[in-house]
Amino acid sequence: ILISEKNVFKKRPDIENEYKKTKPLHQLQKEIIKARINQGLSQQDLAELVNTTQSVISKLESSEDYNPNLKTLIKVSEALDKDLDISLV
Repeated sequence: ILISEKNVFKKRPDIENEYKKTKPLHQLQKEIIKARINQGLSQQDLAELVNTTQSVISKLESSEDYNPNLKTLIKVSEALDKDLDISLV
């Protein structure tokens, strides 16, 4: 069953603010995972390219509590041969 964001927010308006806060993080995580998989890289492979550990990559891809610094995001984007685009809308 597909549930639209609008329907969820109608039923649970209390979660809309939390969703808005975490949406950019989830979008970034999806993009990193997609790029890594498209290049045939494991988390360990990416970690080696970024000079970090597999657990850091795992947290980057899945944790809501992990806050990578900008340097880490730049290294990951370079390792994945992607541009990092950060904007305020």
